[in-house]
Amino acid sequence: MPSLTDDEEVTGISYERMDLILLALEEGWRLSDIVKILGIEEDEVIYIKNMMQKSEHMRKIFIPKNY
Repeated sequence: MPSLTDDEEVTGISYERMDLILLALEEGWRLSDIVKILGIEEDEVIYIKNMMQKSEHMRKIFIPKNY
């Protein structure tokens, strides 16, 4: 969005909370554990998890077949 310059403004989730959610997800924590142990709202965890899934293709390296 052109008028927004910060991801926190777009998501409404602080970088600190995003980092905690991402770390917990990467470590294989269950949603219920993230919510209970870290005290983070379930909808925030689901939002970040969905963003991770939707952007997964951007973290993969494309190698052309004829390369």
